[in-house]
Amino acid sequence: MATISIDPNELEDFYSDGKTVVVDFWAPWCGPCRHFGPLFEQISERYTDTAFIKINVDEYQEFAAENGIMSIPTVWIFKNGKKVYDKPGSLNFSQLESLL
Repeated sequence: MATISIDPNELEDFYSDGKTVVVDFWAPWCGPCRHFGPLFEQISERYTDTAFIKINVDEYQEFAAENGIMSIPTVWIFKNGKKVYDKPGSLNFSQLESLL
């Protein structure tokens, strides 16, 4: 599955069914985000049963503020409907893969 961009208000629709969901909070001007983006896309092609979602914090500033997104990229991971990972910072391929 390729990455998809959504309105963050739709996020619960993805993780509420127990599916693994990985969320990348990013912005186009962010250097580390531009580095992490291709890796995020690459790993999404390997894990086709996982939803990979990108949320642009510039477009959804209120959501980001309400959810404590202070640094980007920030990655959230949901498994079985529960958030199991919530940290800022770019990950490399093996780090992200080990979380999945």
